[in-house]
Amino acid sequence: MKSKSKYGNKKTYRIINNEKIKFDSLKEARYFDLLYARANRGEIEELTLQPKYELIPTIRWDGKTLRKITYSADFRYKENGNTYVIDVKSSATFQTDVYKIKKRLFLNKYRSEVIFKEVY
Repeated sequence: MKSKSKYGNKKTYRIINNEKIKFDSLKEARYFDLLYARANRGEIEELTLQPKYELIPTIRWDGKTLRKITYSADFRYKENGNTYVIDVKSSATFQTDVYKIKKRLFLNKYRSEVIFKEVY
């Protein structure tokens, strides 16, 4: 028996260039469809799925190694010389505490380099 997703999302797949791509939700997959179409029309460039950003590097403390902390967005692309980072959310009200902290760390470190958008 299949277990229900933690947040009630349904995993969705797309086949692009004979490669199966998994998305965490139908909303995320549909947003990818829009971006992929824009990329094919030449409106955007360098469409990347699940780009990772380092928020805090690995550190040694008290004889222990504390792993780095990263943030994974849903998409990144370039348009008119600007880099956009997109995070697709189920609703404006549903954000975990971990996401809120990572978003603030991300904005603190990268806001001068990218345009960050949340899509609801």
